Amino acid sequence: MMVLADSDLVDADGNKRKVKNDWTFGKQLGQPGQFGVAHLVQNKKTKELAACKIIAKSKFAQVENKNAMYEDMRNEIKMMREIEHKNVIDLVDVYENKKNLYIVMEVCTGGELFDRIQDVGSLSEKETSNIMFQILSALESMHQKKIAHCDLKPDNFLFKDKTKSSVVKVIDFGMAKSVERGKYLNQLCGTPYYTAPEVCGPQRNYNTGADVWSMGVVMFVMLFGFPPFYVNPGYDTRKEAEAIYALIQKGFEAKTKPGYGPYFPEDIDVSADAKDLIGSMLQTDRVKRPTITECLAHKWFKSASDKPLNHMVLQSLGKFHNTTKFKQATLSIFKTMGNILNASTVDDLRASFKKMDTNGDGSVSYEEFEAQMIKCGHKQDQIQEMFKNVDVDDDHSISYDELMLTVTNEMLSSRDERLWEAFCEMDEDDDGVLTAAELKNAMSKHNVNMTESAKELIAQADTDGDGTVDWEEFMKALSA
Repeated sequence: MMVLADSDLVDADGNKRKVKNDWTFGKQLGQPGQFGVAHLVQNKKTKELAACKIIAKSKFAQVENKNAMYEDMRNEIKMMREIEHKNVIDLVDVYENKKNLYIVMEVCTGGELFDRIQDVGSLSEKETSNIMFQILSALESMHQKKIAHCDLKPDNFLFKDKTKSSVVKVIDFGMAKSVERGKYLNQLCGTPYYTAPEVCGPQRNYNTGADVWSMGVVMFVMLFGFPPFYVNPGYDTRKEAEAIYALIQKGFEAKTKPGYGPYFPEDIDVSADAKDLIGSMLQTDRVKRPTITECLAHKWFKSASDKPLNHMVLQSLGKFHNTTKFKQATLSIFKTMGNILNASTVDDLRASFKKMDTNGDGSVSYEEFEAQMIKCGHKQDQIQEMFKNVDVDDDHSISYDELMLTVTNEMLSSRDERLWEAFCEMDEDDDGVLTAAELKNAMSKHNVNMTESAKELIAQADTDGDGTVDWEEFMKALSA
């Protein structure tokens, strides 16, 4: 059975593509895996070095669900083609014949993160910060493309070379999945120690937020040298997994205590900021669990970023688009609420605003905005579009409230669970729709003033014309 489509197997002239016509095979890399082995290869024309993973189809003959395995391979190749990031392993080419599948990738010689942790027991905070920042940057790009990795663990991060400052690469996209907005995944996947509670629990519905939990466990392992959810080996594989899942369901306690378990051990010295980030990532409540973008904006990473503005603010500015007055009203309702913008986020927001407001007059002119955006690597046409979108009242300057609106938009719309909580809070009678009266009450409660009436605002999001806004309409309006 073929893995790839016929169109993938021929060149531009319609000739059958053969791996050995393009690449010279060298030494074996590492130990053979369950289904294949990797070799160092060199491109015959460019002399480029790469790693070629050879997967023997004959080894699938005894696999019970062979078609599912082939589908996983197709999916892995598709995901790798979609993701382009400096911290994601680069897919160079793919070949196939009757016997084998050949996946040519960039070569990494620095080994796995798992091996590096085993060699030293645990990593320093500086090393951990650098590695985490790189991995999270790659995941942020994936999540923006609505792709969840679903199997994040130290084994799936490679170092490009053996130096301490080596670039880190995310690998193994065999379990990666597309997650459409408003949809959830329900297939059990991943490695037990790193699995999020919503993945292994009885409800089993999850999205990209499960990757955040897994990275919280990875960070814990890097700093403390052991996983927070651990059971003594000796079970058969199935029972061991069930025991780990049972621990995960009980949750993580973000406290420092004696001994070892799903909490911070008091005899290992780790900073309060590092613990704060881990604790937030290991929140069972998905509304409170940060997104990858929010993790990257955490104060623990301040020295890792070379950008002059807070990462969260930069992402928010880039994603905020011209919007309806209904969306503006809703964001204004929630922008001062602690469950959306916590004290730390507000502090970072004020600091970023002050950096942009260089003359200290309480507003950011286009010239001031442009100067900061150029430092952050944005191009002229991008800067003009961003400024226009953020300048909600069209007064040719950006106020602190307008900047706060963009960050609220990012934090609220980046998690469906947060949008749902906001919708439920405004839906006073729990009938599943928002009325003009309910919106008016929410605006009054939070001192939000708009020139439009609540009825006019509702009409902007009411796509079916029934005079109310249901969950689907609300999500569409806030996610636009």
